[in-house]
Amino acid sequence: MVTNELDFRGSLGMPPAQYPEMLEMVETGKLDPEAIVSETIALEDTQDRLDAMTEYRTHGFPVIAEF
Repeated sequence: MVTNELDFRGSLGMPPAQYPEMLEMVETGKLDPEAIVSETIALEDTQDRLDAMTEYRTHGFPVIAEF
């Protein structure tokens, strides 16, 4: 799905049917995505972060910014 030049490839815990509602909340300022981004990581660090998330050792969500 491409909306406003954003390409959603997957999601954990949120069905795609709810994307329009979520994107509207972002657009209207009801939801601030930056508030939940904990860090930016490189693609090669993904497995470590997923392991940490599985063990509840993280706060917020890491965003992959380097490919």
